[in-house]
This record gives sequence, C-alpha cells and structure tokens, in this order.
Amino acid sequence: MIKAPISSSINLKNQIAIVTGAAGGIGEAVSLVLTREGATVIGIDIVKPVKLMEKIKGSAQKCDLTSKKEIESLVNNIMVNYGKIVLIGSVAGKTGAISSGIHYNASKGAIHAYTHALARYCAPFGIYVNCVAPGPCETNMTKNFRPQSMVAERFPLFRPGRPEDIAEAVLFLVSQSSNWMTGIVMDVNGGIYMS
Repeated sequence: MIKAPISSSINLKNQIAIVTGAAGGIGEAVSLVLTREGATVIGIDIVKPVKLMEKIKGSAQKCDLTSKKEIESLVNNIMVNYGKIVLIGSVAGKTGAISSGIHYNASKGAIHAYTHALARYCAPFGIYVNCVAPGPCETNMTKNFRPQSMVAERFPLFRPGRPEDIAEAVLFLVSQSSNWMTGIVMDVNGGIYMS
C-alpha cells in the first residue's frame, strides 16, 4: 500500500545542525538555509564566525579541523545518537579538473570515498551519511580567478553555481525526504558533469 507522501515543507525545528566552514561561501549559505527551516545552527570555523551567528541567532565555535585535540573536544561536547551527516565534495573529485589543482582534486575524491565507508559504518547507529559534489560555484574561493570552468556558456544551465544552490541540496539531504538515502554523492553542478 502506498502511503501519502511526507509533507513537502521541510521542518527542522528542534534539530541541531553543525556546519563546518560556516564563516563564508557554501558553509554560510548552508547555515542560513538550515536556520530558515528552523534548525539551531552551531557554526564551526577556524575563525569564529560571530557576525554570521549573530545574523542567524545561532552559536559559533572556533575549531581547527586539522587539530585532533580540537575535534575531540567538539565531538565530546556534542552527543550524536542519530542524525544525518552531509559532507561537501566536488565535481573535481570525480573529474580531476586541472584548474582545481591535484591536491584539491585528491582531497575531494577522498571525501567521496569516505562518504561511502562512513555510511556503512554509521548505518547501524541510525546515522545517514551523504555528500554533495558541487560544480564550480561563485564563492570567495573563485572570485579572484575566472578559469574556463567558470564561463557560463560551458554550463547546460548557463551559469556557475551559487552557494544557495548547494545549500538547498544539503537541506534536502538532511530532511525526511531523503530517509532512504545513505552513502550517495549527489552531483549539484548545473549539468557541467553528468554521471
């Protein structure tokens, strides 16, 4: 028997979202979108994202994600028994785009593989793990250069991505609408790469 679909409105009230890289670009957009839908956002960044957190009435915490000690402190202060994890990869992790650089491509490819492994590991705990793989987006990271990959005509949808485009995909993956999805790497790239 087919049941009526879950309400199309996404309600994240009483949900806590931890957003890394919350001080700008995609992380900032994700923070704003999740707050819009009612989540309490804890913004994590190496630079305390105070202005953003004041704007969305969330809380900010400084955390250097290259420091094992700081990560352990963060994890120990936030108990997670169930929930959803959405990682940010990149189309460069799939295509090896030259303009991104070898280290960037490899790190994003590693995030994609990590998504699959972590999804299997976390499933028995009721934790879903997925990844969004954006194509080229207009962020501070790309504003000072305009590689060929940012030329609008190269995109089937005739524009590079915006942080808000990626944030809406993250919103879908943290919502109940994705409750039968784990271990996926979702391409969100305006059609520049089709798998």
